Amino acid sequence: MRGMFLVILLLVMPISNAVQMPPSEFDNSYDDRWFEAVITLDSGQWNSSLWDDIVDSGGFPLRLLNEAELLTWWNSDLELDDSLAIRVGGEADWRYTLDLIDYQPTAIKILFEPRLPSFAFEQIIRDMALIGAVTDDLMGLDYSVMPHKITVPVTSKADIAAIIAVPGVLWVEPILPTESRNLVASAYMSDGYASTQPHWDYGLNGEGIVLGVADSGIDADHSCFRETVDSVGNFGVEHRKIVVLNNSIDDGDSPGEPDYRHGTHVAGSLVCHDVYSSMIGERPQNASTMAYKAKLVFQDIVSEDGWVPPDNVTELLLENAISGGIIHSNSWGDDTTAYTDRTADFDLWAIEVPWSLSFIAPGNTGGQLLEPANGRNVVAIGATDKGVHPELWSSSSVGPTELGTYGIFAVAPGVSINSAKADGFANSMNNAMRVSSGTSMATPLAASFTGIIQQMIEQGWILGANEVVSPVNLSDLAPTWSNVTNKSVELGEGFTPSGPLLRSLLAIATQNLINDGEPYARNNQSGWGVLSLAELIDFDRLAALGENNSIPVTPNVWIHDSYRASFDIDEWLTERLAIGGLGELVENPWNGAGAVGPFLQTGDTWTKRLVPNQQEDFEVVMSFPAKPEPFLVDNLELTVRLSNGKFAVGEVYNYSGYSSIFPAENFTDLTIEKLNETSLGVKIPITELGNVDWLDIDITANYVAPGNSHGTVGVDGDRVGFALAAKGVIRDSTNWEDSDGDGLANAVDLCPNQNSQPYDSDDDGCPDDIDSDGIIDEFDLCPDINASG
Repeated sequence: MRGMFLVILLLVMPISNAVQMPPSEFDNSYDDRWFEAVITLDSGQWNSSLWDDIVDSGGFPLRLLNEAELLTWWNSDLELDDSLAIRVGGEADWRYTLDLIDYQPTAIKILFEPRLPSFAFEQIIRDMALIGAVTDDLMGLDYSVMPHKITVPVTSKADIAAIIAVPGVLWVEPILPTESRNLVASAYMSDGYASTQPHWDYGLNGEGIVLGVADSGIDADHSCFRETVDSVGNFGVEHRKIVVLNNSIDDGDSPGEPDYRHGTHVAGSLVCHDVYSSMIGERPQNASTMAYKAKLVFQDIVSEDGWVPPDNVTELLLENAISGGIIHSNSWGDDTTAYTDRTADFDLWAIEVPWSLSFIAPGNTGGQLLEPANGRNVVAIGATDKGVHPELWSSSSVGPTELGTYGIFAVAPGVSINSAKADGFANSMNNAMRVSSGTSMATPLAASFTGIIQQMIEQGWILGANEVVSPVNLSDLAPTWSNVTNKSVELGEGFTPSGPLLRSLLAIATQNLINDGEPYARNNQSGWGVLSLAELIDFDRLAALGENNSIPVTPNVWIHDSYRASFDIDEWLTERLAIGGLGELVENPWNGAGAVGPFLQTGDTWTKRLVPNQQEDFEVVMSFPAKPEPFLVDNLELTVRLSNGKFAVGEVYNYSGYSSIFPAENFTDLTIEKLNETSLGVKIPITELGNVDWLDIDITANYVAPGNSHGTVGVDGDRVGFALAAKGVIRDSTNWEDSDGDGLANAVDLCPNQNSQPYDSDDDGCPDDIDSDGIIDEFDLCPDINASG
């Protein structure tokens, strides 16, 4: 527990009076009083220029409440433009399911408003003293983009109520005990059948991928993880499985500790590769998982005292990142549906380090999902049973979140999952398995599934339009036991994917769940649906590939990632994070340099034209990283315009489960409600695509909230990147590209490889020859006279 908190209650007042106590109650204590003020525009939106006007006036912008209201640290002596309205801000939030009347915590965490100037904490200390509360942890705090926080014990409900009324306090949450979220599954997630994993045959097994997990300990001598049949081995980059084993809190999955065997089971679901199969080079057996070739960063966060994750979970994510990991799995959390400080840390990491993605188990209550699965940038995974036609497990926690978002991103098998069993002995060379159920089991399976998608992007299986490809013999990729080694596929250069790109691909790599005969659409219970790799790869098409042919693997899938970098991301992360951790990134933000972009500001629109393949439904998903609470979610809009004039808008569905299709005349008049979702989708049935030549994908930044770091893309910036994944397209079509740069699409250009401007008066794409003498006008000295004879 950080610091000492001395409570000296001079007067115990009713809770309602304490919570409603306005800042003026403190006015007689000293001069030069500052307070939280809400400044409201009479029209328009707050932008970087208006933000700077408040700074120039002497105020300190803290955060936007909405596009028109700015919360500011303000003093009554400051002058404000007459066009602006001002009012005193409200009290802080109490972040827990139960209110103060029904619940008495023994300790609380206090978060303070972001961007407070350092002198504000001097006033906060004096205010705390006036209500009988003193804490040394407030001494010497400086300006920070993110909220400062302290953890303190309390003695009565009135203490909390008085603290909530102190200007500068953002929210107060109780300290709660952290708890867990209690071979066939990998097959169902591959092609939908119980006995096959066709992706393994083609070398899609997690090779080269590092997956991270924090849990209750790992039995490292288990056959899923140990180096050889009879030795655990030395952990590190050369180890068969474990790159990092962080046992600084505890030293294993030990009997007598809370959730004994939980961590070993979870780790097995994530990366298990049976050592006996590995040593003799045979097809993986004995609960080997989807990404069985992936390696592991394991962080033991349970001791005999219970679950003790670090106060700032970015420490876990930092360790995973510098060890080469993008994906991190977490099957634990606190028993609250509130958006907590921990949730904000997960979201903060995602926007500051966009090449990351956290998976969170939402709980097994059958009710509303629990923190930190309610984050804006995380992937919350619900549980289904195992079957060709899976159904949602009745105890799987569901959405919506308290912000009103879907909450659950997708679902995966989570019932009767067979995985590694800890035995409590460090050198027993244990091979046993055990069965367990819950979202704790579904979550690492989904993370392992995503490891395969990450591998596909890095190896160039999934591409953008018209990228350079090379034939690659599968013998260079496939395991020795595979029978497809003489076949070739066309692969691109590949790159390190961002978390948003992985989310977009996950969304289109789903199948509908059984919905009592009703059409299926994205929902609060099962999200986009159940994960299925067969939605990205046509395994039957690959199996039919002849030995003398080389084909693209995913010609119907197209991707774009603003965060696709030309620099070495591992070096970028290592250099920046090693200096000062996440704080260094926040205080020295990145402007997107070295990435393909775009990074949009308010009012920007980016467009890409795609061609439907007319063989399947068209689906596109756009994802972006959002700032954590208390900051606004940026308002990005996904629109798909069809060549026949109709259009669809992200997350607007009809009774059929597909996107609503609007006529062209409604395009400028349609009002779309702002959503706080950070993944938006459009799905158009093949029956609507018969007369459609092209689809224009528009990403519009209706509003990107400003901050103090103009031109940057982090939590304090005013730009945002995004990622797109589309399915049902001709990825490499050039019909609607302009190959010669003359302003005409190839499909209507009679000379698509010849720029005819400015000698093309009839706009047919070819240079004019007015006199028809065979010499184009550009080089004809007598363009109006046919001198050919």
